[in-house]
Amino acid sequence: MHRFLALLGLGAVAAHGLVLTLDRTVRMPLAALVVPGLSPYRPLAVGIGTLAAVLMLLIYVSFSLRRRIGTRNWRRLHYLTFGVFAAATVHGLAAGTDRWAFGLYAGSVALVTGLTAWRILTKGGTTDVPRRNRPVAV
Repeated sequence: MHRFLALLGLGAVAAHGLVLTLDRTVRMPLAALVVPGLSPYRPLAVGIGTLAAVLMLLIYVSFSLRRRIGTRNWRRLHYLTFGVFAAATVHGLAAGTDRWAFGLYAGSVALVTGLTAWRILTKGGTTDVPRRNRPVAV
């Protein structure tokens, strides 16, 4: 499920980029979707979003490389998701023009912060039951 949701997120990012290239108000070159800083519109803010998208793709590809790079390195790489989330949030706030979306950003930041704190305080949210003995949801 985690991998599928990551792919869904990448699809949303790709759709976002495609729609931007079709926008006639600000001409967004295709290269600006993969190279940070090439955007004619708010280059720093858009570049941060581009960097977040590239890192998101790297993290997604790492799902397939987990056995090659080892679980420890894979987990370390996945800690970059916090940076991706922060960069995407900064991108949205700095490059976006929709003020109504501020509530969505605030709610997302609160939710991620709260769930991260919960995970840290509960030592990963695990129970006393070892993973191999936990019931599997069907």
